[in-house]
Amino acid sequence: MELKYDLEKNVKLVRFEQGKIDINFNENLNKNFIKKLSQSLFKWTKKRWIISLSKNSNAKSIYEK
Repeated sequence: MELKYDLEKNVKLVRFEQGKIDINFNENLNKNFIKKLSQSLFKWTKKRWIISLSKNSNAKSIYEK
């Protein structure tokens, strides 16, 4: 539930491609978010994912959209 909440409210997707995700986030993001997301993605896809932090703040969160 915590991962879902952060994805909807605190994360902005900047770019997505197979194996790589670029995100921007706000100050409310849980400090363990990237670790939890990486573990979950590996569990679901059996592949390692690179999660990069972007300075692009023009993207919108799912909640904002």
